[in-house]
Amino acid sequence: MSEQPSPPSDSSSSSSSSSSLSESSPKKRKANEHSTSYYQTKLKLLKVQLEKEKEKTKQEVEKTKREIEKEKTKREIEKTKQEEEKTKQEVEKTKREQEKTKQLQLSHIRTFNLSTHSYSIFYNSEKNQHHITVIDEMELKNWFTYSQVTNDILNLFTPINASGESEVRNTMNTILEKMAQKDLRVINTSQKHYLSTQVDSSSSQAPDFTFYFKNYAFLDTSNHLLLTKIANIIGVVKDAVIEKPSSLGQTISYLQTLLMAQKLYRKCNYGFITNYISIIFLKAEINDDIVTFQHSKPIDFKPTNNMATLGLQTLYSLLNTSIDKVDSIGFYPSTVINLTSFLSEGYTSLVFKVPDGRVAKICKTPVYTNMFENEYQTLNTLKNYNIDVPKVEKLCEGVLQMEKFNCIEDTDTPTKQECLDLIDLLQKVHSRGICHRDIRPENIMKNGNDGKLIFIDWGFACKADEMTQFAGTVSFCADEYLECIFHPHGFKSYKTKYDCESLLKTFCYWASSNKFHSVSRNEFHKAREARKFWNQFDELNFKAIVYQIRNGTDPYAALKSFWQNNTNPSF
Repeated sequence: MSEQPSPPSDSSSSSSSSSSLSESSPKKRKANEHSTSYYQTKLKLLKVQLEKEKEKTKQEVEKTKREIEKEKTKREIEKTKQEEEKTKQEVEKTKREQEKTKQLQLSHIRTFNLSTHSYSIFYNSEKNQHHITVIDEMELKNWFTYSQVTNDILNLFTPINASGESEVRNTMNTILEKMAQKDLRVINTSQKHYLSTQVDSSSSQAPDFTFYFKNYAFLDTSNHLLLTKIANIIGVVKDAVIEKPSSLGQTISYLQTLLMAQKLYRKCNYGFITNYISIIFLKAEINDDIVTFQHSKPIDFKPTNNMATLGLQTLYSLLNTSIDKVDSIGFYPSTVINLTSFLSEGYTSLVFKVPDGRVAKICKTPVYTNMFENEYQTLNTLKNYNIDVPKVEKLCEGVLQMEKFNCIEDTDTPTKQECLDLIDLLQKVHSRGICHRDIRPENIMKNGNDGKLIFIDWGFACKADEMTQFAGTVSFCADEYLECIFHPHGFKSYKTKYDCESLLKTFCYWASSNKFHSVSRNEFHKAREARKFWNQFDELNFKAIVYQIRNGTDPYAALKSFWQNNTNPSF
């Protein structure tokens, strides 16, 4: 940096104070010149510095502009990249969707071909095993008592010219609803998929139409298990030849699946295949778990000249005569049971959930209606004595409706106090001269109102000391009562202590090791196996307590001792 000039000194003016102010000496001029030069030089330096600052500011502005432009360009490049990536992803997504659609179409084609092929093989296999019989028109007429087709049914056919499977289905839906008005109700189940057939278990399927007694009412027709349990007759619609092995195989597979699910209360069921012009009728029967089939050849279905054909007359008769569709119980005409869901199946009954949380027990066959009546009478008798048993209402012969009760889950094992209360409950029942005769874990549940343990399933109940044949479950019954099975005449006086022994075995079932659970869950099919199992069971002081029950004077005290000796046996 250049040396700045020193400013002029004031000493000259002080030293010449004695001189005249107007005197113009060379010295003064020189001082003024020096002062002017100083300020000029300083001004130049300031201008140079200002120019530098301007240049610096200009450079900073340019730099900022460049950075802004660079950032802007970067953002635009990034945005372009994102848009390109988004476009790429959309293209990939479109390709995947197209490929998925293509694969789905191919899968449907393969599934259809596989199912069609499988049903054809199934039909031919059953036929080769002589499980299928083709019957003529005369044999078909022996199936039913024929009814006269009414004119209002015939008039439904006049304006209709059905073609294509969907239109045939819609047309048949109208006709079938009109035809099945006496005892049955029909629903379109083509999209319900409530069956996984034994032929094609990989996918759920269903017939186009399912019939069931109109005494049943339920809103949730998507409840697959419920439909499987109450279906009576099925119908399948085709738009082409109906006598193909694949069509026949599919329909008999449906019939077989339903019959196997209902074999304890139904020995035969019926179905039909139609393309609106012709119809084939099918019948499935079960004997010793072997299902055999009969089916007709195609016969005319659509009326001609307003006259009922044999096919139409046969279908009308199938849906309106009192054939043995289900080994039916005797519904009153006005009886309607509103079903919510299927709960369980016992040996004698089907149990459904109904509105308000209650349950309906429906007798499987008329053979068991006496047991239902016995349960109804027994529960009302005990209720009159203020004993805690389910409230029961008889809707009709073979149908009981009662208050709700809840299953005891594996993770919700009863407490010690609950079991002691159960002993007291059993003692009250016995004090009225009544024995349960089928005490086991499945027949002990929780009252839906207060959660207390109660006994259910009173169909085998009897009077104390009554001479009876064996009834109940061999798994948990008293050893001495098993003699009924081995005795030549099969009768024995049933004693209250037998119920106590069954309850003790139930306690052991709840409280014992996992090994016992795995064994006891497998139902004992023979009395000898049950006896052998309990004779070898040596846990929870069982043998000492069962001895007191069998030989002592107070079986209830013996039962309670189970809880004294086992203060907390896994409970």
